[in-house]
Parts: sequence; structure tokens; C-alpha cells
Amino acid sequence: MDFITYLTKGTLNVFNINTNKINEVLNKDHYSTINDLIKKHRKKEIQSNAERIFQLVENGITLTYSEILKYVIVLLIAKCLCLGISLPVFFVMTIFTILRVSAGGVHLSTFNKCFGAMIICFLSLGWIVTQIHIDYLYLIIGYTISIYLTYKYAPQEREDKSDKDCDNGNVKKHRSILFVTVCCFLSVVLLNSHQIISTSVFFGVLLEIFTITSIGARFFKWIDGGHI
Repeated sequence: MDFITYLTKGTLNVFNINTNKINEVLNKDHYSTINDLIKKHRKKEIQSNAERIFQLVENGITLTYSEILKYVIVLLIAKCLCLGISLPVFFVMTIFTILRVSAGGVHLSTFNKCFGAMIICFLSLGWIVTQIHIDYLYLIIGYTISIYLTYKYAPQEREDKSDKDCDNGNVKKHRSILFVTVCCFLSVVLLNSHQIISTSVFFGVLLEIFTITSIGARFFKWIDGGHI
């Protein structure tokens, strides 16, 4: 799997868009990668079966570039504010994004609302990380609650997603729990030597877990202007 294929599928998974059709077409029509599919489409050599999912691939690539752009802009804003929060913002965003691939979470209806929420959440948490010190007890309690909520709510799919594969959902749940457990271990180990990184990892997990809970969904739906 080449980098474009991996990145596109990863972005589609973040938005809870089923990639099984992409896998089926790549295997059935002997396209080795998404990049190969794109090249044949430009040369008008694409088969009709693949034509139906080409728009999905285009959407995935567009989402990939837009997400990268949003993260870069957030980091630039953090840097320009001169508050010393670039490092914690980076780790909060990284942990949040990785966990979101498997755990899912609420989505806002427009790019601007999503981008605005990202700026507020990531910059606020990045600043808070630099202002507080968390003890081991609070880390353990926080991660224990996070693992329980992950087990209860993950994966949180989009309301309009048609694919409800139970086995796939269980895989994502277990991956999410494993990732939260690894983050807990890292936070505990790094708390004394790298307190900023440890706390940033913790807050990244908390933010993502919040988005998959019913309270978090209602909160972001309220921000989105919908009915709670």
C-alpha cells in the first residue's frame, strides 16, 4: 500500500466513510494502489466498476489535504501567539486524531464550524497544559474513566453512515481501548521527566473521548446550531 492509498483511507476512516468498496475495486480490477487508479482514470483506461467509486477517492484526497491544512494553520496560530503552547497543541492534536480514526466522534456540519471548534479546543487545551500539574492519581482516574467510556461508546459512527458491520465495530472498539491504554502508560512514565508531553497526551485522549459521549455529542450539536 503506497502513501497516497494509506493516507486517503485513513482520512475516510476519520470521517467514518466505509472504505470496503475501495478495497473491493482495487482487488477486483487489479489496481495496485489508489495512485494507479487515478493515473488510469486520467488516461481514460478506467473500468466502469472503478468509475463508481472514483468520486469517493477524490473526496478522500480532498479531505486529507483539508485536514492537513487545518492542523498546520492551528500550529501556526499557536506559534504566532507566542504563548509557548506549540508543543502541547501538537501532541493534543496528534493523540486526538489517531484515536479518532478508530473511536469516531461527532462531526460539525460545515468546514468553518469544524475549523473554529478545532482552534478553540486545541489552543485552549494547549494553554491549560502549560498552566497545571497533574498528579498520578488524577491520571489513573482520568484514564480509567476514559477506558470505560471508550468501551461504552466507541466507535461512534455518523448518523448517515449505512455500514453497521458489528465485527468491524468491535475491532475499532478494541483498537481504541488499546490505544487509550498505551497513552495511559506513556503519560504515567513521562509525567516526571516530560510533564508537558504527558499532560498533552492525557488531554488529547480526554477531548476525543468527550466527542464520542452523549454529552459531548449534544454539546457540539448545540454549537452546530441544531436541536439538542
